[in-house]
Amino acid sequence: MNSKLLFCTLFLATFSLFAQDKKWSIEANYPHTLGGHESDIDALNSIIDVGVKYRFLKLGPARLGTSISSSLFSKSENFLYGNSTANDLEFDSKFTKVLLQPRVFAELDIPVIPRLKPQVGVGYSIIFSDFQFSDGNGSSTDDYNTTGGVNLNVGLAYNFTKRFFVQIQYDYTREKGDVIYENNNAMEEFNFKSNIDMLKIGVGFRF
Repeated sequence: MNSKLLFCTLFLATFSLFAQDKKWSIEANYPHTLGGHESDIDALNSIIDVGVKYRFLKLGPARLGTSISSSLFSKSENFLYGNSTANDLEFDSKFTKVLLQPRVFAELDIPVIPRLKPQVGVGYSIIFSDFQFSDGNGSSTDDYNTTGGVNLNVGLAYNFTKRFFVQIQYDYTREKGDVIYENNNAMEEFNFKSNIDMLKIGVGFRF
C-alpha cells in the first residue's frame, strides 16, 4: 500500500469514527431582530446566520461543547436631495453589521422524546460595524468600529433523522461600546449600551 492510499484510508477511518459519534454539527439560520431596544441593528435587513458546534464531553443526559456562529445584517439606500431635478444630489449609503459569537453550550438528551434537543449557551458577541456614505460631488465617508457584549442563547432542536435537524433559538446580547465622531472639526467620544434580541430559525446537519 503506497503512502497516499494509506493516508486516505486513515483519513476515512478517522472521519467515520467521528461521524458515528456525531460530535460535530453545522447550521444555517435566518436571524430576525425583535427590536424595541433602540439598537441600530434593528433598522438593518437580516441576511443569514451560520455556525458550527463541537460536542467534547458527555455528562449523563447532557453534552457539553463549544460553538461559533456569525450573523450578517446589511442595508443599502440611494436617494436624491435638492429643490429641482437639475440641482439634485444623489446620495448612496450602506450600513453593515457582522456578529461573531463564540460560546460554550450544553445540549440535553430527553429519553422520552429522543428527537428533541434543548440547549443553552453563554459566550460573547464581537460586533463589527461598517457605515459607507458617498454623494454626487465625489466625497465619501467610511466609518468602521468594533463593539461587543455578553451573549446568552437558548434553543430547541428537533431531529428529523440522525443527521438532519431543524431548530429555533433565542439570542440575547448586551452590547457596550465607544463611538468616536467628528463634530465641528473636533473629535468626540461617547459610551453607549444597547440590547440586541434575535430569534434564529434554521436547519442543521450532524456528523
